[in-house]
Amino acid sequence: MAGKDSIRLERDIEEATPSARFQEILVTFGSADTDYDIAHTLRPADPENIRYQIVSADRATSIYHDQSGTRKPWSAGVIILRSSAASAVVRLLLTIPRRPAI
Repeated sequence: MAGKDSIRLERDIEEATPSARFQEILVTFGSADTDYDIAHTLRPADPENIRYQIVSADRATSIYHDQSGTRKPWSAGVIILRSSAASAVVRLLLTIPRRPAI
């Protein structure tokens, strides 16, 4: 019986976890409002499904990605982000959602 309970618990935990995979990365943005290639090892099926959050930053900044029609696309191992502040050192949490965004 204990075996079935542990399998059920593992399944319940997996279903409750919003991210299929995640990675923390430390990034230094040298210049403000400039594209920076950020390498990662998540390897999602669709790179555009990667989400990012600021975990910490050494100064006030906003992290964002270019939304223009000429933006560089993300690839399987690289996302491209910008910082509103120069010389910002930022710890990012990259995640792949378990279910695609609606």
